[in-house]
Amino acid sequence: MATWNNTIFTYFLNAYALTTLIMALTPYPSSCYVGPIFSNPSQRVSKVYSVILKPLFLSSSSTDESPNANTTKRTPRQPRSNRSPRSRSELSNRSRSNRNRKSTPSSTRTTPSSTNAVRLAPPQLFDPIQLTKEQKSNIEALPLDLDDNREEVSSTHHVISDVNHPITHAHIQTFSLDDLFPSLPGLNFSSTFNCNQNFREEMKQAMRMDVFYGNPQNEKLSDKVKDILLLPDSSLQGSWTQECITNSKQSSYKSSLYMPRLSKVISSYLGSNAPSGELLMSKLAHLCNPPDQKGTISSPDSSTITSTYHWIDIIGIKNRKISHSWHQDTAILPDISDSIYTVMLGFPPENNYCGTGVFSHAVRLQCPRIRCPLQILEDNDDREHNRMAGEPVLYTPSISEEFIIRPIYEPGKEILFYRDVDVLHSAPDIAYRSSVMRFMNIG
Repeated sequence: MATWNNTIFTYFLNAYALTTLIMALTPYPSSCYVGPIFSNPSQRVSKVYSVILKPLFLSSSSTDESPNANTTKRTPRQPRSNRSPRSRSELSNRSRSNRNRKSTPSSTRTTPSSTNAVRLAPPQLFDPIQLTKEQKSNIEALPLDLDDNREEVSSTHHVISDVNHPITHAHIQTFSLDDLFPSLPGLNFSSTFNCNQNFREEMKQAMRMDVFYGNPQNEKLSDKVKDILLLPDSSLQGSWTQECITNSKQSSYKSSLYMPRLSKVISSYLGSNAPSGELLMSKLAHLCNPPDQKGTISSPDSSTITSTYHWIDIIGIKNRKISHSWHQDTAILPDISDSIYTVMLGFPPENNYCGTGVFSHAVRLQCPRIRCPLQILEDNDDREHNRMAGEPVLYTPSISEEFIIRPIYEPGKEILFYRDVDVLHSAPDIAYRSSVMRFMNIG
């Protein structure tokens, strides 16, 4: 049937082509032809062939199944059995070459929008060792007069400068662990503390555990909560009450704090002649009291000081540089002869360390900066005054570098103390320490 259809199609095609050729050779009036006029018969024949006959012949030579099929014949694919098998090495080499064939990265293509793009610098690794080595202590920095810089430095609470009592004593003082026990000259507390990292870590952990379990409320916590609070990289705080009884010969202490773990660690490293953990904590806490404080006179030859102390083991941010946050913890000065001190015990990051990053940074003040007495507050609100008394006094904005002191930690200077009203202080901008313990007299 397909052959019969092709025969009829070819017959009519030949007839149509012959008729068209006769018309091309026959002269005809110009009015019967629409389009370009070719007076020469050969031109008409050429035109008829290129426009009509040639496309017809080409179309008739194509197959009926695929009108758009390509006339180029393809060699049929050989069966797998007739093809030569590739070796494993050939396949692996081909696979390797495909992997090594990399496309052009998009970053190398130049586009109008990328020519003006800003390239970000790679992040810098935080190296506290190198950064603290580059810092200067600036211990001789001049005192800052906050009254002259009132427009630049402002506070969040009602505080005033005690201009009638300018500061003449040392703003920041240091102490050694050996200085706490002058009656034990061969103790070598300071050198052992700085030369033995295990001693420092065990001592710190024992102090944290004893203060934590010294609070009866903590015993009620679940074991999971206790483990979280006692994690070595988290800050921990506590408080206790103690009495200091002083007579002409010596001072003795009665404390509500029991430190069995600390006593065991100290005796294991310093020997049987070592002080107890309770005595060490009492000595550090008593430094918060002024040297000339006499307390309540119980007899002509003795005095008793009863105080509540707050302790916190500060870990802080140690993996990046931070901005200073200047403040005072209390800014309270009950009486000029009855001032209180903030005491810090530093735990360095390495043996025999000497450098910044352990203690808080400070700014010396020309005059004590104290909270306004209640009677001169404009609102005269007792409740508001009591609320603010328990909050730190924050100072903004930043303070010029020329006034900032970065205290140096070194063997023989493990303890640092200052009056809270004499300085503004902040966590170090670059901390390099295990931790620092702060002691305060809170009443």
